Amino acid sequence: MRGADEPPALTLLIPGLSGTGERASDAAPEPGEGRLADLPPLPALGSLLAAATAFPVPVSGPEATLLHLSGIPQERAQDAACAAFCRLGEGRAPVDGWWLCADPVHLRVDFDRLVLSDGEALAVTGAEAAALAAELNERLFHLDGLELEAPSPTRWYLRLTGDPQIRTCALSSVVGRDVAPCLPEGPGARVWRTRLNEVQMVLHMSPVNEARAARGLAPINGLWFWGPGTVAAPSPGWSRVFGGGVLAQGVAAATGRSHEPVPDSAAALLTAASADRPVLAVLDHARVPMLHGDTVRWREALAALERDWFVALRAHLREVRSFHPVLYTGDGRAWRLRAPPRWRRRATIHSALRNFFR
Repeated sequence: MRGADEPPALTLLIPGLSGTGERASDAAPEPGEGRLADLPPLPALGSLLAAATAFPVPVSGPEATLLHLSGIPQERAQDAACAAFCRLGEGRAPVDGWWLCADPVHLRVDFDRLVLSDGEALAVTGAEAAALAAELNERLFHLDGLELEAPSPTRWYLRLTGDPQIRTCALSSVVGRDVAPCLPEGPGARVWRTRLNEVQMVLHMSPVNEARAARGLAPINGLWFWGPGTVAAPSPGWSRVFGGGVLAQGVAAATGRSHEPVPDSAAALLTAASADRPVLAVLDHARVPMLHGDTVRWREALAALERDWFVALRAHLREVRSFHPVLYTGDGRAWRLRAPPRWRRRATIHSALRNFFR
């Protein structure tokens, strides 16, 4: 029998599932709040939640939660200090020292606010990323001994000379929102806020953005600095991770763990998970539509998760009574799942879902 402090055989991280924590804008609706009638039928998820034991998580946010589950100390996890791990996950060779995510964004004026759109919404090309990184290095970063890398069109990294001494907000928490409350804080904040303005000036005059304007595309007119950190020594409780993007790939690479794509359904994970080889799976089905306020696609993602994951998970729990996976939603909450009874009152399931989609 597994001890209370041992990792579960299966840990699920499903950001965006609960419809909270990453709304696309301050005015966007909470898709689940008080409107269960608008959701697809979720009887398997509801029965799992009704039988589960809920507990709080000391960090909030998908990146912070993944770092927490990888054994990163709580303070660094909550600050989403993941730039060096993400870069490693891009396939870059390990480089000691401090790194900062510096992702390309579009900032638009909305009355008295600056609202951010991420690179995914801008359809940045690899050629544009390379050209802009070269311009920013030549005209700005190299003057301060910094180096900007663009291994992906939408994920860029800045090599630093030391600890930037700032607290930042993950890009995913700022998409569609006013950037003012999310700007860097801490002893180094003044330096980095100034750099943000300098970046905007360089990008404003870039031939890349002139060409985008001629094609009717929004300019890449800013960078979002976040996640400063080094490749610390994670100690994950899992031996294999499925999904999770470049952050999970980087942590796996740093620790010699296995990283694999998410399978189409729960069957492969349930076969792989065991007491001797605990598994972490990051299911991003609901995250992107939740992030961008697309409630139609978000509901479709919930229906797919119910069909392909929760139904099979419920059946497995009823068959293997000693199996107690843990579900994290990346919003500071988690549930230890247990076998639900084969019959439960509909009102009980409804209540569990209402509390979940708070």
